[in-house]
Amino acid sequence: VLKLMVPQETRKKGIRPRHAHVGKIVHPQDAENVLDTGVNLWFPGPQSFTGEDMLEFHVHGGNAVVSSILNALSTVPGVRMAEAGEFSRRAFDNDKMDLTTLEGVSDLINAETEAQRKLAVRQAHGELFR
Repeated sequence: VLKLMVPQETRKKGIRPRHAHVGKIVHPQDAENVLDTGVNLWFPGPQSFTGEDMLEFHVHGGNAVVSSILNALSTVPGVRMAEAGEFSRRAFDNDKMDLTTLEGVSDLINAETEAQRKLAVRQAHGELFR
């Protein structure tokens, strides 16, 4: 899954929010260049995980497919790879999660044992003190 913050000027009109759209994924500079077939999901802010506009591409996971899509997306002004933890940081900055939940998500990502995973899930879901 590739997740993008979508700059205002690059939004495509006519895509229904929070509905899966199956179709060809083409190069933004060359519509004849089909990169893959996949599922796209549009999440307009503020009703998204981060509180900002987001677009998800569900694509075949082969290295060549992912690489071609990332290379194509790099040609779109304002599109870049997210930094580690950036989506969670943006969610926190936009009051979509509190500090306890943010720490729970971080702990979940870094969990190495089943016990750590279980505790992190509880914390990420606000159950730390229950």
